[in-house]
Amino acid sequence: MNHLIKTFIFSSIILLGSANFVSAAESGESSSSLDFLWKVINFVVLIAILYWFAKKPVASAMKSSAENAKNQLDEARRAETKAIEEMKKMREKISELENETVATLEKAREEAQTEKDRILEEGKREIERMRKQAQFSIEQEYRKAEFQLRQWFASESIKLAEENVKQKMTSTRQNKLVKEYLDQLSKVDMQGEKELS
Repeated sequence: MNHLIKTFIFSSIILLGSANFVSAAESGESSSSLDFLWKVINFVVLIAILYWFAKKPVASAMKSSAENAKNQLDEARRAETKAIEEMKKMREKISELENETVATLEKAREEAQTEKDRILEEGKREIERMRKQAQFSIEQEYRKAEFQLRQWFASESIKLAEENVKQKMTSTRQNKLVKEYLDQLSKVDMQGEKELS
């Protein structure tokens, strides 16, 4: 408040002095050297007043402006540093993701190849098993057919032999065969008795 009163008083004095100079110049009473002196004094006082009153606000404004500019510059530098760090982190993450992608693709290729090899091997084993099963079935069917053929052949041979025997067997021939059989039995009995004695 005190500062405001001083400013008002000083400004009033300067305005009154300026008004006197203007009125004196119009009436032509003063000399040009005195007029010049008052103009110089007036100018010096005006500069002093401007300096006195504007010094603090201008200095404060300039200081504030400089601090503001410095703060903005510091903030910009911090933002730039942060942005650079973020870019670096993002590049590292991208690099890690690329490496992970390459590793995942390689692993997937290896797993696919392993699965393919396993399926092929399993297919080969299945084909071999089926081949052996077919071979076994063929052999079983062959043996069965062979057995059935032998049975049929034996049965037919017996039938043919019976028919042949029936055709060739006469009562004389039948008696002769019975006699030969009995003779053989008696020889066997005699040999058995000799061995026992």
